[in-house]
Amino acid sequence: MTDWNPLTVWLYQEPYFRFPACDYNPNNIADRFIHLTNNSIAKYAESVTVTHQIDGNMWCLDEMKNHLQEEFGWDVWEDKLKD
Repeated sequence: MTDWNPLTVWLYQEPYFRFPACDYNPNNIADRFIHLTNNSIAKYAESVTVTHQIDGNMWCLDEMKNHLQEEFGWDVWEDKLKD
């Protein structure tokens, strides 16, 4: 991301997607494991509360595309996010 206004996000042609080690909780903003997606930090999360089962907290592009297709019933990646 290089700008907020307008929002400008740069993606690789084949990106990967990182997820936090713990579910987000707005009442616990001090917990770094709900904000940071760096695997070097996430590996130290001791009490993990996660509603998603994502091996290594990371998906490749095909996994994300499949999830979006299952969740919304159409190709969200190609139609809305890719360009």
